[in-house]
Amino acid sequence: MGFLATDLTPISSLGPTVLIPTNKDVVVKVFKVAKTETSDVLKAVLPADASIIGVKVYGSTASDAGTSAALSITVTNNSGTVSSGTYDVKTSGAVTGEVTMSGLPNIQPVPLTGDLKVLAHYAETGTASTAGGPWNVLVTYIR
Repeated sequence: MGFLATDLTPISSLGPTVLIPTNKDVVVKVFKVAKTETSDVLKAVLPADASIIGVKVYGSTASDAGTSAALSITVTNNSGTVSSGTYDVKTSGAVTGEVTMSGLPNIQPVPLTGDLKVLAHYAETGTASTAGGPWNVLVTYIR
């Protein structure tokens, strides 16, 4: 997962060069996470050269779990976990918000270590919830 620091440099009027490659495109993946998905579920597979630049949860019905409720998003590749983050859907489940992910964006990982797998699950503590979700998750990446 990554992009070169030179990708952040505007292209000159002469066009792309060896040191200034072409711009990358923004791509998104959208998926749902239901409160019944209590163990990791593979939600998306991104190409190895993708750089995730953001993960957003679109609000639905907040969970009414007794103590806590959260969505966990994990990004892995052949070397293990690349990034992870959680989003509190008990207190913020009805609003749209960014998931704070560790280590994003990862600039220039060399060598690439396989496609990026995006996994998600719901977890709660306390009294079992009777309401909540499903929540839509938008993963934005460039490649």
